[in-house]
Amino acid sequence: MNDRNQTINTKRINRIFIRVFILLFVFAFLYDHIRNKPIADKIKNDLEAEYNLIDHFPGASSTRYEVTAKTGNALFIASFKFNNDFNEIKLYYDGELEENGWKFWKIDRFEDRVDDLEENYILFCKDSYIATITHYGKNSDHGSTYSLSLSWGLDVCQ
Repeated sequence: MNDRNQTINTKRINRIFIRVFILLFVFAFLYDHIRNKPIADKIKNDLEAEYNLIDHFPGASSTRYEVTAKTGNALFIASFKFNNDFNEIKLYYDGELEENGWKFWKIDRFEDRVDDLEENYILFCKDSYIATITHYGKNSDHGSTYSLSLSWGLDVCQ
């Protein structure tokens, strides 16, 4: 009888522990959402306003446009089709972004020799925002030549 009571008490404690854990998780999720979602939504709007200040490469046609915001980050991305090479796109956006207060940070490159893919990234910072120009290589299946993304929440430009 004693072992049975101990087993029942252990099961009861486990159920209580699981319920408390679930309630704490739900509370943390709701707190984060209530506290941070309005901030992310405001920043999403700021990023869209920043995007509207940027003149795109003349003759480039838009292939994608997407805006998302979560409680800890926001992303604005637009993709374009264009026949110019990386250096022409870099030269254009160096001037265009710097004219709007963005500071050049670095150039990065991704190369996959197995699939013969390459991507070049030009990164700019403005306060806690990051702008990325991604130039897709000739064998890319993105359907775009390059994309411009503005983001917040990556802790890169702090």
